[in-house]
Amino acid sequence: MRDYDHSPKDDKIRRMRERRDLIRRMEEDADLGPTPVPQTAFTQTSATIQLMPETTGTLIQRQPDGGIIDKGPSEHAKGKFDAKTNTYTVPDKSVYTNPNKAYDTLYSIAVRFGVTVEALKTENGLKSNDLKAGQVLKIPATSKQETPEKETATETQPKEPEITPEQKLLDEKKIAEQMGGDVKSGVDYVNKSFAYNEGVWYAFDYYDNTKSDDDFKNKWKNEWWYGHTDSNKWTKPAYAMTFTVKDKEKASEAIQEWLKGLTIAECYSTSVAIEMDAIRKQIGDQKFDEQYSSFYGPPAKSLLVISNNPDQNTQWRDVTTFTRINDESELMPGDWGYIYNHPKYLLKHPAGVFQGENSIYMGDGEWSGFGMNPQSLDQMLDAMASSYNQARTARDYWYILNLIHYNSIPVKEILWQNGGQQTAEFSPALEDQYKVIYDKYQKKGLIPKEYDEEYVAGTRNGKKNKHTTDADYFIPRNIKAKDIVDAPAYTLPFDKAQFPTSRKGGLQSNVQRADPAKINNMKGK
Repeated sequence: MRDYDHSPKDDKIRRMRERRDLIRRMEEDADLGPTPVPQTAFTQTSATIQLMPETTGTLIQRQPDGGIIDKGPSEHAKGKFDAKTNTYTVPDKSVYTNPNKAYDTLYSIAVRFGVTVEALKTENGLKSNDLKAGQVLKIPATSKQETPEKETATETQPKEPEITPEQKLLDEKKIAEQMGGDVKSGVDYVNKSFAYNEGVWYAFDYYDNTKSDDDFKNKWKNEWWYGHTDSNKWTKPAYAMTFTVKDKEKASEAIQEWLKGLTIAECYSTSVAIEMDAIRKQIGDQKFDEQYSSFYGPPAKSLLVISNNPDQNTQWRDVTTFTRINDESELMPGDWGYIYNHPKYLLKHPAGVFQGENSIYMGDGEWSGFGMNPQSLDQMLDAMASSYNQARTARDYWYILNLIHYNSIPVKEILWQNGGQQTAEFSPALEDQYKVIYDKYQKKGLIPKEYDEEYVAGTRNGKKNKHTTDADYFIPRNIKAKDIVDAPAYTLPFDKAQFPTSRKGGLQSNVQRADPAKINNMKGK
């Protein structure tokens, strides 16, 4: 107990302060947060509620079986409680210090009375979490299981055993192992074969199926190139592959529906979804919702975002650390690394999807990612080299024509009528024409040398001669896995503002790893 300087005539003030201290310490032990004095009100249906005498040093609030404890007004539950009718009235904004940010939530009301949100909804026949001023809620009695055992007046509240540093390390090691296992399971799941209306798909894979399967063709929409999910718990992507959970929706349900599909995404956003779902499994649905949704009230962090833009995925970044590795022996299952294809891959395939792989380390020297079965690093580099060596696609030629159209030379051929407006978006109707148009501009010398497959470095006119080999072309011809790692770093010409650092092929030295200590904090430990 704190000491106060006092004189005999201040005894009354001293006793008031000591009582206030006891109440606050009791609330802190129960982790209820500060509650304004006067002390909370109690109601019960049968037995008498007892309070420990002040002289014991600890105040115990006790409720009988089936009783109700009112812990008092809180930030989002300042309404009046009627002890006679066991009802709570939702207040208007005038009771709050800051009316612009004030509102009652079912979650805060449930916490105030020590019941669950579902119990509140069931008791009052509520179908949603919406509340309005003046609404009267009946507070359900706590169940027998929720009621503490009866205690004598001399007992004190038990304290949770302290966690030793050794126990904490063991707990965090267990979290790291479980996270690794959950991430591995998530990667295996998204790589399964799915029907047209389920699972996670790359846009180009789903689109390719439209050519031979009517189910895919009838469902496909051209806007899906920028991302899509059938789940109605997410906002429609405002820009490429960025999904935000809607207000008042549970993030725990939204992330599971996103992975169940149908969802159109790419490797980065899918990896983020897998990692965030692993966190959900660690901390539980309700804590996940409290962190990343507004279902129970304002989110502790922010509404959950799944995006292919690293700057949008701050939630995942907040619970991870970047760890520098020197070789694969330092890796842990679940580590997220990035493996770059050849530094000039995007010159050869500017619309390609295998410029690199957001890869999850699966253990035992194997990596996997969205669309990649578990394999060694050498095997993945072989697959990247094979992808690089493929001929350009119609979308590659369309992309190059758009680059020169918007940066230097108007290319009228790539425009077509669409609802009376001209657009330069990729058109399946022109799929066979893009290379023809490209060849026309290439012969005129209008294709930038960085994207001209025929350009030979070191010659007077940039054209091949009898001494030219595959290695002389500015865009390398046929490469092997070794060439990806050995090639010098390169900065793409039209990406210098967005990606000022050079690209180097192979596994990057920093991996992203879930931080068990941060996840423990989210658990409240």
